[in-house]
Amino acid sequence: MAIFGFDLDDVEVFSFELLPPGEYRLSCSEADVKDTKRRDGQYISATFEVVGKPGKIWHNFNIHNPNPKAEEIGRQQIAAWARACGKPNARDTDELLDLQFNAKIDIEKREGYSDKNVIKAFLFGKQPSATQGVRSVTQDTVKEPAVAKTEAKATSNAVSAKNPWD
Repeated sequence: MAIFGFDLDDVEVFSFELLPPGEYRLSCSEADVKDTKRRDGQYISATFEVVGKPGKIWHNFNIHNPNPKAEEIGRQQIAAWARACGKPNARDTDELLDLQFNAKIDIEKREGYSDKNVIKAFLFGKQPSATQGVRSVTQDTVKEPAVAKTEAKATSNAVSAKNPWD
């Protein structure tokens, strides 16, 4: 027999129920650099928590990868995350921990595994807490950051606040 050593009444049960697709306020509670399974690259494994609701989303960012496109996308996603946090010049994940930002969340269907929530876009724009007038970087737009930046500049005229990367 294994004795727990704590009272189960004192433990909050974490729900792994999927969030419906939509925009959510997130913050990163943990981020660590890990080696890929093949040990030929590295990625940042981040844990994001939904602000004010039970729920966590795990996201990996490729930072060193034998596939240059995977590395490029991972680095662009990190840049989008930093911009969404209002820290476009961040140099490490510690500068982004516990900062709140908006993100577009979706559900990824997985064959042979449970479905999971995924971050589809890091949203940035007028104010980090606003959801109206927000610009986003999706996996499609993250591939062309110059286009996303140009579009953001074009919309910044409609938004009174200056974008943090201008």
